[in-house]
Amino acid sequence: MSKDEYILAFEAILYGLIISRILVKWNYMIQDDKPKKGYWAFWVLTIAIFLLIIYVFMMNKIFNHYDKIVDASTFLFYAVFPPGLFTFIVYQIFPREFKNVDLREYLMTYINRVILPLNIYIIFTLFQFAGSITDPGAIVGIVIILFATSVSVFKRYWLLEVYSVLFLLSMIVFGYM
Repeated sequence: MSKDEYILAFEAILYGLIISRILVKWNYMIQDDKPKKGYWAFWVLTIAIFLLIIYVFMMNKIFNHYDKIVDASTFLFYAVFPPGLFTFIVYQIFPREFKNVDLREYLMTYINRVILPLNIYIIFTLFQFAGSITDPGAIVGIVIILFATSVSVFKRYWLLEVYSVLFLLSMIVFGYM
């Protein structure tokens, strides 16, 4: 096996664990522990994060950026850093138990723990892949960062809802490009 295949297998295990965590938590929400009060923006945001994780793994596989990995530090930066951020995001966005949890209040309380790693990942991606600031992907990334920052600073529900919908739409649009 080549170096690229080893790295791809390692990333597949990490992303598989992250995706399985999301699916298990969705299962708990639907079947076992119905939350006290649901919130549609919570579902939209978790679906957008799910699509982002799949999109990132597929783009790594398609564009094969593994030639940049020449030593242990670049391996950690390119192969472990993104899945590590996604793992942190997934563990922060879902409550430990769903019984008697108001998902709207929970998400607004802990949104900074989700937004900061997402912004870090978007900035990481902009520096890694965007050709220029006028690249459509870079513009969408900057808009998402600005909305995310406004959600975490102003703590308004309508900003969270707009951010969730825009984030999901951007994942759908860029997933088909």
